[in-house]
Amino acid sequence: MKKLLLTVIAVVLMAGNISAQGVARECVLIEAFTGIGCPYCPAAANGIAQMLEEGLSIVPLAFHNSYYSPPQYATSETNSRATYYNVTSFPTVLIDGMNIIEGGGTASSSMYSSYKPHYDQRINVPSPFSIDLSFEYHSGTQCVAKAVVNKVAECDGNDVRVFIALTESHIQQSWQGLQELNAVVRDIVTVSVGEQLTSDTQEVTGLFSVAGYPKENLQLVAWVQNYSGTREVYQAVKLSMGDVTPQYDLGITTINEVPTEMCSGKIAPLMTIRNNGTQTLTSATFNIKNDDEVIDTYEWTGNLTKGQQETIDFEEFTFTGSEFSIEAVNLNGSNNDEYDYDNMYKYVVSDPATLEDGYMKIQVRIGDNPENFSIKIMNMNTGELLHNFTFEESDKVYQEIVNLPEFGCYRVTFVNTAGNGIGDAGFWGIKDKNNQTVVSGGVSTNAFEYEFPIELKYSGVNIEEIESLNDVNIYPNPASSVINVTATNLTKIKIYNAVGQLIHNEEASSDNVTVDTQDWTNGFYYVTVETADGNSTSQKIIVNK
Repeated sequence: MKKLLLTVIAVVLMAGNISAQGVARECVLIEAFTGIGCPYCPAAANGIAQMLEEGLSIVPLAFHNSYYSPPQYATSETNSRATYYNVTSFPTVLIDGMNIIEGGGTASSSMYSSYKPHYDQRINVPSPFSIDLSFEYHSGTQCVAKAVVNKVAECDGNDVRVFIALTESHIQQSWQGLQELNAVVRDIVTVSVGEQLTSDTQEVTGLFSVAGYPKENLQLVAWVQNYSGTREVYQAVKLSMGDVTPQYDLGITTINEVPTEMCSGKIAPLMTIRNNGTQTLTSATFNIKNDDEVIDTYEWTGNLTKGQQETIDFEEFTFTGSEFSIEAVNLNGSNNDEYDYDNMYKYVVSDPATLEDGYMKIQVRIGDNPENFSIKIMNMNTGELLHNFTFEESDKVYQEIVNLPEFGCYRVTFVNTAGNGIGDAGFWGIKDKNNQTVVSGGVSTNAFEYEFPIELKYSGVNIEEIESLNDVNIYPNPASSVINVTATNLTKIKIYNAVGQLIHNEEASSDNVTVDTQDWTNGFYYVTVETADGNSTSQKIIVNK
């Protein structure tokens, strides 16, 4: 295991050489007790943000309380810290555990002027402790934090403890007029009450996980506190995890040309990878998974030094599950990714929008260089390219009417050969026969570079392709007042009239279902049966009363 060490302070002290003066304070600890439902907490967040913007040496910790925040922010550890200080009102901010400031204001105000004088006083107080803080990548998303604490001067505490915590910033969260959360305490790496110091030089370690957190937004924090006495924080340090680079770290930065809604199951991803580690990457295996089952692999070879990236164009393959993923493993033949948060792309497949009569209206406005832009429409059942619309004028709204020729799955692909997407101020949308928007996008939503595919389904039953399965029984036929449908693992019944209009849609609760036909007119109908294994079949029936 390669050790990645960042020394927070550079003070070398011999054991037993304890002075009376101490060392300079690295940072002032600012603990904010807050919550997203707290109407006056934004002013506290703004005050702390202003101190950081000014470059003040502070270590912020945002302890969310379960009264105001959901469980993803408020935990038993964060609540226990509030209990330790007897915090009963929000926001409450403690500076170095001693100076308490209660109250706040709305998102248009700031508590900076209340916090700054306390910071000025504390930053100049010498500390009787120094802290060296580091961490190691252990396995996957598991890391080990280490704090080496040296006592360099006498202090008045008999119960001195060291704490290590993990915080996350730049969390996109709309709350009380603000749009993000910062310094949210995700984990107290030590035990929640800290590790008691029993010697002049002591090493404290703790295992923690970074799963689900972007490492560039993570920060390790360590502090030493007079726990049972004055509660004074003697020293505090911080370490940005984004500043520490592992040896082996392949990141999947983007995947394009994959429909987010799909009916064809045909995928040909265009994936960009980046070497985020220190070691040159020469090979990797990409596992392509269908519902966590590996259905194919791709062996990549190349030569990527730190910071370099490369685009991989996959050949088309068929995907049939509900969750699609690509994962990088076996870096350089044997080394696993030391930070695997960014080495997997995954998304849940959803059903596409439906056009019941096959009519679609495509509206598009293209920015600069419209000659690079086109729209392709393909019948995914046959592989036939039906349309390839091209454009000549910029800043013009184009409208194309398309009537799909038959029931089935269709892919509409917006293409820009120059990689500029829709262009500045551009937009696109697809509407149905009722002029309702089915799907749309622009420079800020559903944006793309070279290609953006969308799949749509022309629903109904194709009367030329009616077939029966042996385990499906629909009777009587002809019917008068009811029809009975039986099938093994029956899940859904859809019934269409002779022109393909859906007139009955039912989720089956058993393998035997009765459908009332008394109000139906005489004629032909088509019953589509779906089973739990994903199979479907259609049968023609006659209603004759």
